[in-house]
Amino acid sequence: MTSNPRTVPAEAAGPGRRLAVLAALAMALILSTSPGRVRALEIDGVLPNSVGLPEVNVVLRPSVGAAPYSGLDSFGFALTNLRLIYDTGASGVILFEGPASALTIPEAQFMGTPIVFTDVGVGGTTTFDVSDPTHLSLGNFTQDPPAPYTSDADYPRENAGLRLQLGPPGSAALFLADTSQLGIVGMPAFDDRVSVIDPKRAEVSIDELTIEDTIHTYVYDPAVAPEEGPGIVTPDLRVELTMKAFDRFTQTTPTGATGPTLSENPFIGPDPLAELEGVTPLPTTPPGIKLTRGGSTVEGTFLLDTGAQISSISSAMALSLGVRYWQPGDPGYDPGTPATLVNDADGSLVANQFTVDIGGIGGTVTIAGFNADSLLVRTLEGNPLVDGDPNHLLFPSAPVYVHDIELMDPVTMDTFTFDGILGTNYLFGSGNLLALSGFEVPFREGPFELLVLDFDSSPPTLGLVLPPSVPIPLLVPLASAALIGIAGVRQLRSANA
Repeated sequence: MTSNPRTVPAEAAGPGRRLAVLAALAMALILSTSPGRVRALEIDGVLPNSVGLPEVNVVLRPSVGAAPYSGLDSFGFALTNLRLIYDTGASGVILFEGPASALTIPEAQFMGTPIVFTDVGVGGTTTFDVSDPTHLSLGNFTQDPPAPYTSDADYPRENAGLRLQLGPPGSAALFLADTSQLGIVGMPAFDDRVSVIDPKRAEVSIDELTIEDTIHTYVYDPAVAPEEGPGIVTPDLRVELTMKAFDRFTQTTPTGATGPTLSENPFIGPDPLAELEGVTPLPTTPPGIKLTRGGSTVEGTFLLDTGAQISSISSAMALSLGVRYWQPGDPGYDPGTPATLVNDADGSLVANQFTVDIGGIGGTVTIAGFNADSLLVRTLEGNPLVDGDPNHLLFPSAPVYVHDIELMDPVTMDTFTFDGILGTNYLFGSGNLLALSGFEVPFREGPFELLVLDFDSSPPTLGLVLPPSVPIPLLVPLASAALIGIAGVRQLRSANA
């Protein structure tokens, strides 16, 4: 027997901030499920790159009640409010070198020696200075550009005594000129809070675009009545998250010095470090993310990364799906284009692959991606033992890049490679840079009305609010002045890009 799956495809729509868009959205109704085999909730049409990232507004102070740090940006305008990426993939709070210098943030020392914090990777390291204890006041993000700092009431969430990561060295030249990318607010600001992200405000046509049409971010303290926005909403579906600290892959010098404030990061799947830490038996819950291609299936634990505009899997995961990078001996191998994927069985080119440049202060690297047949995310509302449960999320023709993010413990020399990263292209509107033709880029609207990141509950969850109707898939070429920032700042957290 057969049945029609429930479908929540990503309908064509416009991107938000700094993206000029053409299109009127065409929405039509589909639906009814006929009797027969149950299918997971299908979300069709995800493209390789998201069209934006969540942000928050921040002011920094020496201590609670003190006047905020202030200075001038690279254009000579007053700089007090900081527009920072709101990033579950970051363990700490990073202020890039340019704004850190402009605000004259004090750098910490230990016995007269500057403190240096290092992210340690197999391919190298990324270093940061460390700030003195700093008071962070955080506000919602509901417009672009953010209004200058005017009132403490606009920044209701408080984090006292944070030690920030300052840098990395050389980042001033890359980031201060673009005042929209000043740094990253990571997990210390998410802890014990509920964050509600509205990506739909950014999905409008160029004719309707206004200064408020951005991805809106609201950060709530569950013990306090919501000051604005939708409040803490109840999601339709929830994905359980596993929290894990990665401090062991960092180093602070001099010995005995206090490094930056770090918190655990969220993962979809079982404890990613269990095998490395000798845990027996290995945990199997909560369920990880499952991918299929042809007759092959692979499952892994993925970092939930709201600071990544792409999603990726490790080369080992890709190989389990029969995909690897081009290498000498393959038919037609060209050393000038190493970012090319082939079928492992015969070295033939993978169909419909795509590429993107990622990088940071050390330069850029090109990585390639392909479409898996499907990507499955299981929810708390569904049966974890039944992949076809209609409360699970199934993404057909799922785009993933192949990229190894490898960390190394500087003491034991143990290494760890992420299975994968689930980025915002699966959560927000998404686009395809490979299909760029002039100024036209295909985009699809994001599949969810709201995202609810609940780090106040146990277990923490990624909540998803589904649209009220189920539209038929529709792809329309949209005009874009630029699609910038793809994964760039994300690589500052890893020396392995």
